[in-house]
Amino acid sequence: MDRALDTNEGAEFFYPGEPAGARSLLSSIVTAMISFTGLVFSMMVQRSVPGADTEPPFVPRIAVSVAFVFVLASVAFFIGCLARISHLIRVATIATDLGIEARHTVERRYGEGTPGTAPPSTGAKQFRGGMVAPGASVVVAVNEARLVQVAAESGCLLALTVRVDDFVPAAAPLFSVQQYQGDTGTDAARHESSLDVEILAHVAQDTERTSEQDLAFSFRQLVDIAERALSPAIDDPTTACQCLDVLHDLLRRLAICQLPGGRWADADAVVRLTIPQYSYADFLDLAVGEIWQYGSGAAQVPGRLAGMLADLIDAAVPEYQEDLQGWAERIGRAVEGHGGQRDDSGT
Repeated sequence: MDRALDTNEGAEFFYPGEPAGARSLLSSIVTAMISFTGLVFSMMVQRSVPGADTEPPFVPRIAVSVAFVFVLASVAFFIGCLARISHLIRVATIATDLGIEARHTVERRYGEGTPGTAPPSTGAKQFRGGMVAPGASVVVAVNEARLVQVAAESGCLLALTVRVDDFVPAAAPLFSVQQYQGDTGTDAARHESSLDVEILAHVAQDTERTSEQDLAFSFRQLVDIAERALSPAIDDPTTACQCLDVLHDLLRRLAICQLPGGRWADADAVVRLTIPQYSYADFLDLAVGEIWQYGSGAAQVPGRLAGMLADLIDAAVPEYQEDLQGWAERIGRAVEGHGGQRDDSGT
């Protein structure tokens, strides 16, 4: 192609160098690809580049340019391969794949309609005034505004039966649908035939939790790191206290907030959607309970927890005080029993 198009004359968009530079670049590509893939091969293009003293000099500019593009593509594919492998070896992915294999085994061994088992679900179905989950998954996000609009148009109240972050088995109740008296909506036929499809369009489900709308997942990850640090095999209370520092900041921010009540109304102030929510007590128990269980005998953790709770009590709004006081008294008694143990910050 280079010879046919005579790319040595006016080929501004391809490799612009001289023969020595082209040979050097191709040699580098060959060496890099051999090291990169572990395969030994030669390049036909390299043989077509004559020496510097050859007359007239010829450089296959298209071929050299394409070779360079292929190198970039190879690097991109390699990065994609690494990303794919790192995804495949994650615990959540392995557990999901094992679950899929097990479900296939159940279907092959026991078939459909066996007494005591639910038939496989291919889509959302009406279930005792509601709808069921189309498949086993975790509810990771909900578009509240669109669900309120759907409920208002259909003249009903939608109630999500689980919290965002909860796992829902296939064919388990996902939403309950309550029709308001005297409120039939704009199109009853559409309500009966496609309400389930519209609802599912505004509910994101996945194989594992995410932090998009699930603050408790971030708490859970920090608590898990702290628990591993406090395990006898690692015994690293300093790392656990670093996680407590982050949890302390999050709990303090929440302590001055009015958390959502889980009820959404339309423009006419009619409640159209309810979703179970985490309370401040839930976040507090998640952040303190397990770390206290595993770290109550650690050198730094009891004092660090006591100091955190004392600060939260000073900052929190009145409705959160009772839960904070309960944990503070429980941990305070334990700290006093250990002779007033203090952490590195002097708490």
